[in-house]
Amino acid sequence: MKKLILFAIALLAIGAGFYFSIEAGAITSMATMALGPIASKMSSRDLEYYAKKNFSSMDGDEDPDNYDNEEEFYSGYDDDFLDFGGKAQSFADSMESGRKFIITITNSTGNSSTRTMYLTPGLSWAPGQIAAVTSVTTATGSPLVYTTTNTNVYASGPMRDGAFLDKDGNAGLSGSGSPKTLALFLAYIYYHPTQISGMKIQATEASQIDQQFIIRPQDPFKTAEESYITPGAYQNQDTYRDKIIMVPTTGLVLSKDVQIEYPVLGNTSSNTVSITLFVGASFSTHTAMTKKVATAARTFSRVGAANVKKFQQLAGSRMNLGKGRR
Repeated sequence: MKKLILFAIALLAIGAGFYFSIEAGAITSMATMALGPIASKMSSRDLEYYAKKNFSSMDGDEDPDNYDNEEEFYSGYDDDFLDFGGKAQSFADSMESGRKFIITITNSTGNSSTRTMYLTPGLSWAPGQIAAVTSVTTATGSPLVYTTTNTNVYASGPMRDGAFLDKDGNAGLSGSGSPKTLALFLAYIYYHPTQISGMKIQATEASQIDQQFIIRPQDPFKTAEESYITPGAYQNQDTYRDKIIMVPTTGLVLSKDVQIEYPVLGNTSSNTVSITLFVGASFSTHTAMTKKVATAARTFSRVGAANVKKFQQLAGSRMNLGKGRR
């Protein structure tokens, strides 16, 4: 009896496989007939995609855009919207991108008080934004000639090139970026959310290494939970360079939706901290558009632009056999 049951199950499995094989072949054949002479220009992969996109499966549950099940093994590889730069091709080797950005902040000479800045300003900031403009008018000569000088006033807190105020409006901080300016870096991450694979922190004041980065995701609909990066936690009794530390930050993403607060300690002389960011992937619509244009060009070269236009006409006027069944 047991052998009979196993034999029946085997027959059902074979039958099911045969059924689905016939179904897939039939749908692909329908696509071939619908496309006519254009089909001879298309690969079997193209035909399969067209079939799944334009004809209903018996079970009605297939998603043609995911027919390779790529989401089951996602690594970022070949993602149109990701720009890894350098040698990196996925999140698995993002540390090899070769892109680095160095942020240098100095708490000025003679200032022994801590100054707290924003490494990324958050949603209330935008590139080029000014808080106010001050105007000073002077008069010289006879008859008098009036001259008005306008000076931009920037928000307190966000790091800037040159002198800037801390988050509480206190003077004493100054900043610079490399290889480009801090202003350009902040503008870049405003438009391109960017993964940071790691960071190196070096300071003239040893205790600066123990200062935490406070990361605040900003959301107008809820209060998101803060997270922290504590560089000093990566030191131990065998650390012989107490003013420099490497910190892994694979899950850190810099964007306009995140505010990162960071204190810079004071010193009787001065305290300079350099933060080297190892940049991984950036989300880039420009990269995606460039890849899609190139992909379309390869399609035109393989199939022919005229055939693509016919394909579009057929797709637009086809009878959807599964329409209304959902």
